[in-house]
Amino acid sequence: MLKLFSIRYKILLLLIAVSFISGAILLYTSVETFKNDKIAYIFENDANTASQFSEQIAREIQSVNQSVILYLNRFSKTGLLTENTDDKILESSILTGLQIFKQNAENNYSLIDTVKKTEVELISASHPQLSAALTSLNTTKLDFFYLNNLLYFLKKFSINENSYALVYVYKSDALTAFFNTDSSTKSFLIHSDGKIFLKNLNSSADFLKTNFSEYFTNKQSLDNLLTSKIKSDNQENWLLTVSQIPLKGLKLVLLVNEKEALSVLNEMVLKSILIFIILFAFVIIIGIFSANYLTSRLYLLSDHTRKVTEGDFDTLITPTGNDEVTELTHYFNKMTQELARLMTATAHKARMEAELKTAHTVQETLFPKNEYSSDKIEICGHYQSASECGGDWWSYTENKDRIYFWIADATGHGVPAALLTSAAKSAVTLIEDMKLTPIENVTALNKSIHSIAKEKLMMTCFHAVYDKKTRILTYVNASHEPPILFKYELEAFTKSNMVFLNENVCSRLGYSISTEYTSTEYQMDIGDRLYLYTDGIQDISNLAGTSLGERGHIKNLLQVLNAKSDLKSTIKNFTQSLEKFREKTELIDDVTLFFVEVK
Repeated sequence: MLKLFSIRYKILLLLIAVSFISGAILLYTSVETFKNDKIAYIFENDANTASQFSEQIAREIQSVNQSVILYLNRFSKTGLLTENTDDKILESSILTGLQIFKQNAENNYSLIDTVKKTEVELISASHPQLSAALTSLNTTKLDFFYLNNLLYFLKKFSINENSYALVYVYKSDALTAFFNTDSSTKSFLIHSDGKIFLKNLNSSADFLKTNFSEYFTNKQSLDNLLTSKIKSDNQENWLLTVSQIPLKGLKLVLLVNEKEALSVLNEMVLKSILIFIILFAFVIIIGIFSANYLTSRLYLLSDHTRKVTEGDFDTLITPTGNDEVTELTHYFNKMTQELARLMTATAHKARMEAELKTAHTVQETLFPKNEYSSDKIEICGHYQSASECGGDWWSYTENKDRIYFWIADATGHGVPAALLTSAAKSAVTLIEDMKLTPIENVTALNKSIHSIAKEKLMMTCFHAVYDKKTRILTYVNASHEPPILFKYELEAFTKSNMVFLNENVCSRLGYSISTEYTSTEYQMDIGDRLYLYTDGIQDISNLAGTSLGERGHIKNLLQVLNAKSDLKSTIKNFTQSLEKFREKTELIDDVTLFFVEVK
């Protein structure tokens, strides 16, 4: 008797249902994604087209205005536009011609001078458009119109109480190239009053008012649109882009029919449905054979699982086949054998975590107080480990004549690195009491690290000694990140005026017992700030996986230092900027830094 609700048929039904639903969802999401990407591409492309068009118009107008200014200067001096037949201004300009009209007492204009290129025919003052434009100059200072592929500008001006009208003309390559082409995009230049100034070849003069009465008969509606999806009067979807251009009162309007733009989508949907049907039939056939093969061994696993739940951990199954169920059978056998071991391992792990926590507490005692201030110096520091035990270490010590600074970064993380920093701290405590030079201090520490780590672990280190009387800072750099000095007298800090202490960079501590180190001196002044840090800061990453890097590190540092806050506020604001960038992600490396300010 068939068991319609046995696991065999449930698997088959599940495969069919999952395949159908997944295919439908994939088809839907693919279509929507393509549609949205296509629309976004159209908007982006139209916006870029409008931007490039506006920039080209602006460049043309700027070039024309430069030539017009030269002619106006000449006219104001000589009363003429031309000085001789060889007109270099017009020859080198995109201008095609200029006309000067003088206004009489009846507000009429008479032509007094003309200059133009020989191949160009300018319209006369009696032409309706030019006549209307000259008349409008009585109420406006500037007007323009487009005729016969030429752009006419009219400008009113006065010289010695006489009023004139300047008409200058040029052929706009931008307008010609943009509007004298047959494109699927409907392109218009529209006045602020809704009148069409110019349109491309595939658009009729009444297209906007006939199809978009809601938008192009109401000036306010158009002003509120930039890139939008709108509906025409016959409820078709159109993609609209509106952009202001450098011609007073004109807007560039680009319209794309969404249905035409997405016409390729229909073909893609048909092909996707055909592929889906083929795959669906294949899944059904494979599902029938797979369900029969899987369920027989699953029944066996079910029986032995029951025995395990009853406490029989010695039960084993003989594996057959070479697939996931076979692998599951192997894992089932291992499960019963590993259960006791895992319980023991869990207890051991809990003990290790407790020991690491204790080691972390002990390591914290190696670091000095985060804040220190005396009559000669102020120090503020910050340390954050990437794991229970870190490999970074910093220290400072002040005696009667000197102040010692140390910052170091051991290779690796965890207990080995922590032990190495502990050894370094112990050695430094003895070395500072010996009152040696910075070179001798680092040389002694290198020998100590080498004898302990046997070249298996190494440490970068920066060590400086500050003379409180002379304010001279003597330092040695053992392949550590170079500290940065910020001079007090600078009004604003930039990357160019930061002082990197990297004149002498020597080998890491522990690399060789015979390494020779060199030192450098720098004269400090009151108010100067020294910033010391480890490379873990630049390794900080955010949720997107982007590292802070050197650029982000310097940017945040300059921002907080240029605020001119006290040292405590400076380090607080800086560490907060690092935490904000990090977005609570795990640290990749230890983060150690401190600021020193000379008093």
